[in-house]
Amino acid sequence: MGHGQTSAYFLNRIEEEVASCMQQRGWTYEPELQDESLGEPLTVGEKRAFVIEYGYGLFTMPVSPHDPSIEAAGRNGQRFRDMSVEDQAAFREDLDGATEEGTPPVAGSCRYEAEQASGSLLYDPVASKEMAEMSQAAYATAQALEVNQAYSRCMAERGYDVDVPADVQLGVMEQGQALPRAEAARIELESALDDFECQLATRLPWSHAVGLEIVRILVERYPEYAWEGAGS
Repeated sequence: MGHGQTSAYFLNRIEEEVASCMQQRGWTYEPELQDESLGEPLTVGEKRAFVIEYGYGLFTMPVSPHDPSIEAAGRNGQRFRDMSVEDQAAFREDLDGATEEGTPPVAGSCRYEAEQASGSLLYDPVASKEMAEMSQAAYATAQALEVNQAYSRCMAERGYDVDVPADVQLGVMEQGQALPRAEAARIELESALDDFECQLATRLPWSHAVGLEIVRILVERYPEYAWEGAGS
């Protein structure tokens, strides 16, 4: 598997910065770290090997009785529930500014400072908004429609009635929930490989080219993020 700075590595460093910041402000917060052991597939060969072994990772991953991230989150949650109402409010202000789930942290909070210190374009509100808008525009073109139709035809030849890759994964999830885990895993592995091969033949070359062009434009506009583009 790829051995670069994976998304799990990147998010874990942010979690560690959050924990350090909270400690400096007088709070106990355990970093909720993700598993970095698998790495992330970077080449077509690595991706195919991952799909053959794990599919989407829905019913194929070994079930661990101890998930460090979940356990840390549980301890963080218990400490929070044990606080007074006043302390809970102060804790949330320091953690993320007491924002709703899914919304950006407030300036001055530990999570905001950790994300800004990461130096990532993903946490630059202007640049990330431009990135999202360019991606949405690309996927609304006639060329994108043609690519999706080609993907759908490829999957139809393999016995699937789907329009986009998300349909395959959703179907596997819905079907697998009603089956024994071993049977669900068998279906997942077969479906995921068919999905991957059809994406490779139709969508992936186009989406990769679109992604590279978006990165090129963003690096020109925001040269301080050139290192991220170089790793794409």
